[in-house]
Amino acid sequence: MINIFIDTSGSMSEMGKDSGVIYIVISILNYCKEKNIQVAFFKLDGSTIENIFSLKFNEKIQSININKGLNTILISDGFLESEDNFF
Repeated sequence: MINIFIDTSGSMSEMGKDSGVIYIVISILNYCKEKNIQVAFFKLDGSTIENIFSLKFNEKIQSININKGLNTILISDGFLESEDNFF
């Protein structure tokens, strides 16, 4: 199982980053399907993403709840305005 956390903050809607995220996610999904690896998608607050294509990149990130385990991928531009000290 691979857990993919996607930054849905407003900065991700700039300069085509939102389209880049979708492209990256589809590439990961295709690879994982080929290798029979399960994938789960989450927003940074830990809520589940059911449909990648319905993502809105306009949120202000209030809290970050990421399982920092071995099978975790973070897709972000790094401009996180959170009260949490993630890094």
